Order: sequence, then C-alpha cells, then structure tokens
Amino acid sequence: MGLRDTLAARIPHLYLVTFVNDAELAANTNHGVLRRFLTACDAAWAVWGGPEPDVTISARCAKTLLDNQGAFVHAPLWSLMLGAALEAIDPGHLQGAMIADVARQVGGLIYLTGIRTLKGITP
Repeated sequence: MGLRDTLAARIPHLYLVTFVNDAELAANTNHGVLRRFLTACDAAWAVWGGPEPDVTISARCAKTLLDNQGAFVHAPLWSLMLGAALEAIDPGHLQGAMIADVARQVGGLIYLTGIRTLKGITP
C-alpha cells in the first residue's frame, strides 16, 4: 500500500454542509475570545489558498477532500496529508470545520440582516 492509500484510509466519509442547527449556531457563538481570534487568524491565513471568504484551512482541506470523495487517492497530496493529520489528532475535525465555518457565516448573516438563510441561493 502506497502513501496516498495509507493517508486516504484515514479520511472519514464527508458530507456537504447545507444547513446548521440551533445547537451548532450556539456552539459557534459561545466560543471564547481566544478561540474566535485563532479562528480569524486561520481564516486570514487561508486567503493564500484561494479567494473564498472566511473559510479556514481545515474547511478548505475538507472541501477539497469532499470534492474527491470516492477517490481520495486522487486528491491533492497536501489535502491528504493535512486531512489525515487533523483526523488523527481530532477525529471528526474535517466535518466539524465545515460545520463551524457555515455556522459562523450563518451567524454573521443573522447578525447583519436578521435573516437565518437566503432562500433560492444555490451553489
């Protein structure tokens, strides 16, 4: 078994996050100042990876792997290595990062507009 196969075996099944529940919104809102600061630094550092706004490195890694799900061995090596490391340190981190990023963005939407979701918007 090669390196890519070994790394791919450590990546769990991922799903696209299209909504967040109240508990996920509350969990994101209730993070302390230090956690919010570190998340902001993570999202700021992630701008070097692409133009997507307010997406952390972990969520970008998870989305890259999600796009290659079913054939993880064809995913970019950086995403396999980072994803396997994150999952080894914190099982469920990749899916959790996508959920947290969506919760943070929905929380901002609620704060700025009072609207929880925008209907009719498709990716």
